[in-house]
Amino acid sequence: MKHQSLIKWCMALLLMAVSYFTGYGANYIRTISLDGIKYALYDDMTAVVTGYDEDSILKDIVIPDKVDESYDVVAVGSDAFRECTSLESIDMNSITSIGRSAFSNCESLKSVAMNNVTSLEEVAFAVANHLNL
Repeated sequence: MKHQSLIKWCMALLLMAVSYFTGYGANYIRTISLDGIKYALYDDMTAVVTGYDEDSILKDIVIPDKVDESYDVVAVGSDAFRECTSLESIDMNSITSIGRSAFSNCESLKSVAMNNVTSLEEVAFAVANHLNL
């Protein structure tokens, strides 16, 4: 029973951190995972990429414009893909905000498509070798 409480407390803390670091003020609803990518859904019908399933091998990914049929994907949260060493390319044209260290230490990352980004936090792509933006 204590283990479940600790997990719930840690998840709540993680979600508060995501909200803080992405500057997001909407109320969190739940987290979903699609194709190895985790999304936090909010009550204003938006979604934020919060991470990836560590068991997944992500190579060439496309962040969709919408998830769960009606949530607009608008941001990649801090540390979301940190140290995802298999990631080579990402297409995220609906994203407007990328959090701190979102793609840091993604050593294989070579190509990023992000046509609508208006906010890019510090070291979002630190040590991303051979990156073509």
